[in-house]
Amino acid sequence: MLTCCTGLAQVNSWTGAGTGNWEDLTWSLAVRPASNQTVLVTNAGFKAVAVGAVTRDSFPSTMIVSNLTVSAPIGSFNTFLLNFVGTGSPVRIRNMLTVGTNGAIACQLSALRVEAVAVGSIRCVISGQVDLEQGVWAVPDSSTAMSNGVVTLNGDSTFREFDLFNGTVNQIGATTAMTNLNIFQGTYNLSNGVFQGAVAIGPLVSGGRFNQYGGTNSGTVLPQNGTYDLIAGSVFGTVAVGASGGNFGVFHQGNGLVSVNSLGIGGALGSGKYYMTNGTVYDGSINMLQGGFYQYGGTHLITNGFMLYGFFDDYPSDTRLCSYFLYDGILSEPFLQMGMLGNFFQYGGTNTVAGLLSTDKTTYTLQGGTLLTANTYVLPPGTVSGGNPAFATFLQSGGLHQVSNLLSNADDYELMGGDLIAGYILQNGTNSFNQGGGTATTPNLSILQGSYNLTNGILQGGVEDIVHGQFKQYGGTNIGTILPHNGSYSLINGSLFGAVTVGPSGGDFSNFYQATGVVSVTSLQLGGVSFGIGNYWMTNGVIASGSMSLRQGNFTQYGGVVTVTNGLGVNGFFDDYGSSSRFCTYSLNGGMLSSAAINMSYLGNFYQGAGTNTVAGGVDIYRATYSLSGGTLSNASVVVEAVTPLSDGTPFGGDFEQSGGIHRSVLGLTNRGIYTFTGGSLIASNINLSGTMTINNAGLTPVVSNSGLFTTSGRLTLQSTTQQLGQLLVAGNASIDFLSGATVLKFTGSSG
Repeated sequence: MLTCCTGLAQVNSWTGAGTGNWEDLTWSLAVRPASNQTVLVTNAGFKAVAVGAVTRDSFPSTMIVSNLTVSAPIGSFNTFLLNFVGTGSPVRIRNMLTVGTNGAIACQLSALRVEAVAVGSIRCVISGQVDLEQGVWAVPDSSTAMSNGVVTLNGDSTFREFDLFNGTVNQIGATTAMTNLNIFQGTYNLSNGVFQGAVAIGPLVSGGRFNQYGGTNSGTVLPQNGTYDLIAGSVFGTVAVGASGGNFGVFHQGNGLVSVNSLGIGGALGSGKYYMTNGTVYDGSINMLQGGFYQYGGTHLITNGFMLYGFFDDYPSDTRLCSYFLYDGILSEPFLQMGMLGNFFQYGGTNTVAGLLSTDKTTYTLQGGTLLTANTYVLPPGTVSGGNPAFATFLQSGGLHQVSNLLSNADDYELMGGDLIAGYILQNGTNSFNQGGGTATTPNLSILQGSYNLTNGILQGGVEDIVHGQFKQYGGTNIGTILPHNGSYSLINGSLFGAVTVGPSGGDFSNFYQATGVVSVTSLQLGGVSFGIGNYWMTNGVIASGSMSLRQGNFTQYGGVVTVTNGLGVNGFFDDYGSSSRFCTYSLNGGMLSSAAINMSYLGNFYQGAGTNTVAGGVDIYRATYSLSGGTLSNASVVVEAVTPLSDGTPFGGDFEQSGGIHRSVLGLTNRGIYTFTGGSLIASNINLSGTMTINNAGLTPVVSNSGLFTTSGRLTLQSTTQQLGQLLVAGNASIDFLSGATVLKFTGSSG
């Protein structure tokens, strides 16, 4: 026990065996205490030495001493009692106050002051008990060291430096002001009142605790290698958890209010953890350098923004990781800027970002709860020191991510579950937006580069512009208006609903690949009116479209089923000068095509080498070509329009070329243009010929089945063939030409 005193101070010890008054003459010097004395209350027994109103009024000079020590031997207990003296007449210790083992100071509506001016030197030592009840205790200009015991504060107290090595301080009221409180391995309990000052918890060794059950802490809170527990009450000022090198500090908030200018987690080499289960945190800014913030409830409001950055070191000795964990409760910030090794994990609760959420070389993980942002940016990949690659990722497997304006993905967005709602989704990086589940809803989706990969889940994409890059659908459901411009759409499986226009704008050149799956749309269009080119390749699957229009580009079908409810248009465009001519082609190489009608015009061609083409109505061919070399074409009627000259006199008209397959026309064939028949079967109840029809057996044995009328005012040319046509009706100038080879022509009702 430290009982240091000045060299000139006289030692005056209490000698009474029992309780007495300060002004009694029961002292070893047989005189009352004086300012030049070291006063000791240390003898055996259980007693109290009291300073009271009589002392104050009649013996005021005894209330000033050089040093005071209160302690007792084992089996004894001594108390220095300041008994309702009033706070205007303090007991003044000019040098050193020591409260030792089995010693106590009880200050009731009184004042105790250690006046030594010794900054950095200890002038108050406590290993016993101090009870301050509605009084004043001041050690303003020197340090206080507590190695054990219990201090109870229910009156105003002031300390310059308070080192709590062990023991317990209980503040149950009033105001305690400490320039610095250093809790090494002791405990400070704040139940009520106001604490003012800087608190360092566990500054040198692991341990130390500040428990706040109520009241107000106003100052700087520094859990370094210790713990701060906020069960109730308020904390104002600044909080920095684990700020210094080698620190590992913890802050627990079970309830109450933390309202600070800045909240820091970790430091250059320090690590901190903040656990919040309830209550409210208001902070001007939060700086997380190393460690974690774990929010299980309550409300966390950040005024000036949230910077979540770790630090990468090539040699890992200085690599720093920091993470925010949101399990429940409310988090709100103006912006959230995430950098290298600064991660966010959201399992529940609500995170509201008024402005921009950006991830740069780090990861935001959303598994549950709600994330609300004005804009979300997943920034492009980059490198760290040494050229090592670093990537930005947004991982969503649950919860709701709602972006009121723009979601921009320049690296990797993984949507595996939950709901994503965005005003606009922009895929603008060399990597991918990957949807393996959940639901994504947006009125506008644009792919500038990279790819959007849909494996499962639902995409309600509104207008989906594939400017460049790719949309790859391996499963799931896509609902929207699909506009591949200079990119491509690959449907490997899954379902697509809405509308599709491949190559809608001038200068576009885009492709749609369908391996299987279902496309159910109101309209399907290839190419646009302004030089856009679109190509569609279908190997299997199903297409159900209200209408289908080919303007420029190619539709190539190798299998699957295509059903067009309102008709198929294969309509190119012819320009005499050629600069704006548009070509389009439907190639049926397998599978089934079914439509209400087919309208072909101006360089819009149909090539059928296999499969089945069923047309409920008519097929109209105007300045276009239908080529049938295999498969089956069934229709109600076919009209091959007349050949008419272009402005330069070049003949241009409808053309039907059949070299194989079966052409079945229930109501009949009207040929005003050119029908060339070299193989296969033509089954038409009636044939009306006003153009040119050539039947030529070039080794493919063409067969015409004409059960009704064969009406002609055109030209019929036959070569090396035998044909039985219907009843002949000559409606005008007509001719029949027999070219080389053996040819037989019969009409129903004729003989020979």
